[in-house]
Amino acid sequence: MHVARHLPKPENARELGEQSVASRIRRSARHQTYVGVRIGEVGVPNPVRVTSNPNDNAITDHTGGDYLQYNGLNFRSGNFVQSDPNAGVFRSLGTKYPGQSLLPIVVYREQLTNSLFPRVSGDVVQVTPLIERIPWSIDSDSVVTIPDRLFAGFSEYHLPNYYYYFYVRDLQPVQLGAAYRYFVVRFNGQREIQEIIPAGDVLIQ
Repeated sequence: MHVARHLPKPENARELGEQSVASRIRRSARHQTYVGVRIGEVGVPNPVRVTSNPNDNAITDHTGGDYLQYNGLNFRSGNFVQSDPNAGVFRSLGTKYPGQSLLPIVVYREQLTNSLFPRVSGDVVQVTPLIERIPWSIDSDSVVTIPDRLFAGFSEYHLPNYYYYFYVRDLQPVQLGAAYRYFVVRFNGQREIQEIIPAGDVLIQ
């Protein structure tokens, strides 16, 4: 685990709009709460369900849950679902890096003070490895599998459609009642920091 006292000041915070968002993932009865940072989308939004029939593997943790899977060959209302999940990774909406993929990235967090934790270390902690591409495979039935539990997906309803977003999991433990602030550090082709994207604050309840 890498710990740094400070990250450089975030710049170009809206280059990827507000797409990358940290969320407390709802847990199943068998697993602990964890945090995921949204990095992309698969399938075609639909009022009934997302085309491609993805599984909600986000309700399990990275130690023993299902891999993220979806149908990679699915037509509905003339829309084709892209098989490669890397095609669904968010791209810059701004003018400085137009159309560039969010990847490669590393996710960091810092704990914030609150009534339960009035004093914190101030350390900025690396919570994911360097992610350059999303691994994937497709079988003879056109089912796409992302064989790495670092990645999680979940269907979300935002009027009027269901959307299926995929997340990168924070692999470090969290404390009940604690608040954390997340940053997505994005690198260029030379693996130098290109921008730091605030991904929001999360309260573990």
